Amino acid sequence: MLSGHTHGGQIYVKGITDRLLKRFGLNYRRGMYEIGSRTRRSTLYVTPGVGFSGVTRRAGEGTHAEVAILTLRVAPPAAQAA
Repeated sequence: MLSGHTHGGQIYVKGITDRLLKRFGLNYRRGMYEIGSRTRRSTLYVTPGVGFSGVTRRAGEGTHAEVAILTLRVAPPAAQAA
């Protein structure tokens, strides 16, 4: 599963931004995540994107602009049946 971008928090203050994101139910700031139930697992990739929203700066850990290049492949037959 590919998602839109999140600006990576755009402004990240350690200890504060994480708590705010959690409070608003925003669990996927950036990176690769395994999501779903045990029987229907999926991989989610969230990129911080390349632009800005409102504030025209990025500051803090993990807020740098990113263009992701992903290679999608068909799962091996054994994995498709599972």
